[in-house]
Amino acid sequence: MRLGFVAAAILLFSLFPVDINGQSRPWAPPKTGLWTVTGTDEENTSWTAKMTLVRAGTRDGRARYRGNFVWEATDGVAAGRETFRGWFDRKTGILRLTSVSVKSEKGELGSGVYFARAKHKGTMLTAGTWKGKEVVPGKWTAEWRRHK
Repeated sequence: MRLGFVAAAILLFSLFPVDINGQSRPWAPPKTGLWTVTGTDEENTSWTAKMTLVRAGTRDGRARYRGNFVWEATDGVAAGRETFRGWFDRKTGILRLTSVSVKSEKGELGSGVYFARAKHKGTMLTAGTWKGKEVVPGKWTAEWRRHK
C-alpha cells in the first residue's frame, strides 16, 4: 500500500513543472535542428512539413528563434516554404512562430501564426494551433529529429 502511494506521488510530481516550494520550474526550450511536423486544418486537409528551427538569441527573457517550414498537403494540392521568426516562453512552455514570408511551389499557402507547447526536454511540440488571414485554422504537433 505504501509503495503504491509513493509511486502515485512520484508520478504526480513528474507531471507538473513545480518545485518543492511551489514555484514553477522553467520549461525546456525546443531543440534547434530538424523537426517533423504533422497537422490537420479545419477543412480536414492533412499536412506534413520539415521544420528547421534555429536559436536566434534571447530578448526580454524569451528565447528567440528563426527558421522555416517546408509544407506539403498530403492530398498533393499545395506545397511550399514558409519562413518564420518566433519566441519561446520558459515560464509557460509556449512557442510562438510568426510567418515572415511564404513561397508557394504548388497551390496556395497562406501566412500563419503558430503556437505549441514544448515537452519531453524540448524534443516534442504538442497541442499546436495555427491561424492567419489567408489560412484555414488547424492543429499540429512536431517531433525533433536531429541537429542540422
